[in-house]
Amino acid sequence: MDTIQLTEMGARSKYDRGNNRTVRSIVNGSTSAAKFSRLYQRIIEYTKSKHIVELGTSLGINTCYLALRPNSKVYSLEGCPNLLQLAKENIATIGLDNIELLLGNIDTTLPSLLARVPSLDFVFFDANHRYEPTLAYFELCLNYRHEHSIFIFDDIHWSEGMEKAWAKIKARPEVSMTIDLYRSGIVLFNEGQTAQHHIISF
Repeated sequence: MDTIQLTEMGARSKYDRGNNRTVRSIVNGSTSAAKFSRLYQRIIEYTKSKHIVELGTSLGINTCYLALRPNSKVYSLEGCPNLLQLAKENIATIGLDNIELLLGNIDTTLPSLLARVPSLDFVFFDANHRYEPTLAYFELCLNYRHEHSIFIFDDIHWSEGMEKAWAKIKARPEVSMTIDLYRSGIVLFNEGQTAQHHIISF
């Protein structure tokens, strides 16, 4: 399949070429760079994360990185059925069996998922890159965090709305540390720690 029809539920990519897109253009414009996916995988391994949630499956490439830790479970949410089908095929090729793909509007699928996941060890936010939805998803997940949870937001400087959302997230009293990698932002929740905010070239 060289070209697919996308179902858009969030802000359009800055690389947008309309709803009919080639797989190559999606890879180039909508998936995490390999070095970031490897970083997320190393974080999951180091923290021994078991319950991992990804908002925005796309082609499932980053999803596979998130699922490489044995005895972990990845729940990946995607709104576009055609993308999810390609993701299923990619995941099957890798042979990973610890991924659950959830199709539908994240406004609905995320609350349903959180109701049955015991806790959130690692959450990757890469869907609906707008101010209000980003904060809404953050607030929902915040209720299921623990002291060692890690939240990562993709494209934090992608638009004025995402810049504003990132500033709001950093200011939350529950947040003890953030690390701005420019492409993405890492959020930590160590209780009792004075808030720290770092910018790192990666």
